[in-house]
Formats: sequence, structure tokens, C-alpha cells
Amino acid sequence: MKQDDAKKEAQRILHAPEAQQLLALQQAAAAAQRGDMAGAQSMLKPLLDDPQAAALLEKLKQGR
Repeated sequence: MKQDDAKKEAQRILHAPEAQQLLALQQAAAAAQRGDMAGAQSMLKPLLDDPQAAALLEKLKQGR
């Protein structure tokens, strides 16, 4: 794979909805660890309202 193609593929993966959802989960977890529960809840609310994100959360809970 050419370097330009690899860069394009990496960008596509990083901007995929699933990657963005995982990033939001990581940020919410970090906020909760800091004791910022209001911040964590505000970050999680959009994810919980999104059926695709809710399915991803369920998969993570089940360890898949």
C-alpha cells in the first residue's frame, strides 16, 4: 500500500462514526475518573440517544 493510500485509510478510520463514539466514551470515562460526573453524563447523553452508539456500548459491555 502506498504511503498516501495508507494515510487516507487512517483518516477514514479515525473519522468513522464508531471511532468518534469510542473517543467520546473515553472522554466521558476520563471525566468520570476526575469526578466530573455532570461532564461525563453530558458526554454520554448523545451516545445513549444514538441507536448505533447504544449497540456499540452493548457490545463493549459483553466484551465483543
